[in-house]
Amino acid sequence: MPAVLDAYAEAYPERTLLVTEDRTMTAAEFAGCVRLLAASFEALGLPRGSAVGLLMPNGWRMTTAMLALNYAGLVAAPLNTWYRTAELATARRKAKLKAIVATPSFYGTDYQAILHDANLLAADNDLGWLGTYLWSEGELPDGLTCQKSLTAHHAAQVAPEDVSMHVFTSGSSAEPKVVVVKHEGLVRNPYEMGRRWTLNSSDKIWFAAPMFFGFGCVNALPVALTHGVTLCLEERFDALTSAQFIAANRCTVYYGLGPMTRALVAADAHNKFDISSLRTGPIGFSAEDKRLAVETLGVTGASSVYGLTESYGNCNVTEPGDSLDVVLNTQGTVNSTHRIRCVDPASGAEIAPGDPTQLGEIQLTGCVTPGYLDDDAANAASFSADGWFRTGDLGWIDTDGRLHFAGRLKEVLKINGITISPAEVEGYVENHPWVAEAYAFGWNLESSSEETLCCAIVLEDSVRVDLEEARSQLRTWLRERVSSYKVPDLFVMLSPGEVPLTATGKVSKRLIGERYVDSRPAVDRVR
Repeated sequence: MPAVLDAYAEAYPERTLLVTEDRTMTAAEFAGCVRLLAASFEALGLPRGSAVGLLMPNGWRMTTAMLALNYAGLVAAPLNTWYRTAELATARRKAKLKAIVATPSFYGTDYQAILHDANLLAADNDLGWLGTYLWSEGELPDGLTCQKSLTAHHAAQVAPEDVSMHVFTSGSSAEPKVVVVKHEGLVRNPYEMGRRWTLNSSDKIWFAAPMFFGFGCVNALPVALTHGVTLCLEERFDALTSAQFIAANRCTVYYGLGPMTRALVAADAHNKFDISSLRTGPIGFSAEDKRLAVETLGVTGASSVYGLTESYGNCNVTEPGDSLDVVLNTQGTVNSTHRIRCVDPASGAEIAPGDPTQLGEIQLTGCVTPGYLDDDAANAASFSADGWFRTGDLGWIDTDGRLHFAGRLKEVLKINGITISPAEVEGYVENHPWVAEAYAFGWNLESSSEETLCCAIVLEDSVRVDLEEARSQLRTWLRERVSSYKVPDLFVMLSPGEVPLTATGKVSKRLIGERYVDSRPAVDRVR
């Protein structure tokens, strides 16, 4: 990555590389800040390959620090800004951190106090712990000394097989795994993604999701650097503020997660601000989220994608020119950097393309992580005998080579002996004009010894019906369109603010079941 940054700055020194809410930086200015900070990191005397945590919100300091650590031959470990005392202590241990660079506070959270309580603020020489360097203003964090900037000679010492980042998975486990991310994959696949989206020198990427997730640090940032385009980075997402930011900067590439798309539409942001400059970019998983991005927000060249941090971003994408049906209902074809297959979970046999009733585990080879840091059990479970990465996701591949994602393997339901994909059911339910969001899951009801197919729905703002009318309408509508076993037996209706999330911002179907299925009035529990 340091060599990519140097190449960008040398070829286009005056091109705007980064736009944040408080600073705009040309490629030359950004590279200069990276090299200056890298020299200060090198002066710490850490062995090459040592990891340093970054507990910072989106901004120029966060992106500068990530690249500076790499420039100094160190490993960047972006930390979740939602972490608290116990989680940060665990992160230090699992990612083998030697120090942390942190913002003192962010949106009312006192990270300095949290780090103190976690015994991470002060240095501990006996443990080889350098402590936390706080950074709230200026070009360098507190406690780092200004040194002569590093040069391209130092960048050349970083090899493609060196580790660039330790990235925490965003799963809901108590201790997320640490994905090892190498420089080679971080260059190769993001470049391929941008090539397939036809990025050019005038493009500007809009990004407002947390940079500490793989969607940011292993996707948007390296895509921008490998294509010499501008990254317009917001500290956090807010529908109207973000639309105004997009309009002001004439952003062209939309990194829009499903909840962001729905929030922009709900706020009528596309009519209040001119966001017509948006033309492409990765959009949400559900067909409805993608339809809203294309038809309502006007991102006509938007790309349906599939990928993971472990695959260095998106490994499957749709391309400009693909039909709307392809964008809405597939995740596109595989990148040249990967190979993909679907494997029968029971037999281990590869499933031939073309049969949507034969779902298999999605497996990848090529540009994938070498594994999880110091986690033999996870690595043994995550790679097949012939070396393919087991994603834990379910899907099928059609005869055109396009992937159809069907949900997490562990979420697949057996209802009356029939295998059902929650993601497929959610797609059908969300096609109903009344429904904004749908979350399908299996749940053991008191009236049954087996799991029942349940579905939580969030209605469109304009729809004013009670639960009984919604249930009746949805069941009738679905039975005319899909097999009867794919029609949920139980619906619960939530308002947008009632959808429970995990600590990493994902919808928790377990909490939906506990809060809104188990707690239903007794008279309603047989429905």
